[in-house]
Amino acid sequence: MRYHSWLLLAGCAACFLLSACHSDKKSNIIVESQEHYVPQEHRMPDYNYSDTVRMGSHRYVYTIHREPDESLPKVKDEMGDTYLDNFYQLTIERDNATFFERRFVKADLRPYLARDFQRNGIIDGFRFISAAEGRLQFGLCISYPESDMSAPFILTIGPDASFSIEADDVMDVEETGDTAAI
Repeated sequence: MRYHSWLLLAGCAACFLLSACHSDKKSNIIVESQEHYVPQEHRMPDYNYSDTVRMGSHRYVYTIHREPDESLPKVKDEMGDTYLDNFYQLTIERDNATFFERRFVKADLRPYLARDFQRNGIIDGFRFISAAEGRLQFGLCISYPESDMSAPFILTIGPDASFSIEADDVMDVEETGDTAAI
């Protein structure tokens, strides 16, 4: 009986050693794959959205165009991935004539941005909010790429085509159903 106990004990020890060696190989593979990570460059696709809104006796047609811009500073994350920043072009026609046209980039919002959003954020959202009292309002957003960390802003365009930008301190609580929130 003693002989069988020693064989059983030796067999268990051999299994343990084999499994330990096997698990070391797996951990080496994981470490090697992390060491060989190749940073990626990310860009958002081009985007175009157009809609019509009536305010008083005027008909406004606004077009929002987004495009990644190679000339803007890129944002880099902790893995080394880079993200191209975007510009948004807003064009508004009033009664079939150009009323407002401007290109917006993150630098336009710099005075209102915290330093971390200046360094690590991209402009990635622009949407129509409302038309009332002679003013058109749009929402802009600077966000950390691939995250829900964002800094929202309100762009107000007056009846004389002047504009102002301010931080949006009010959280959206309900869905508006607006499909232009891109």
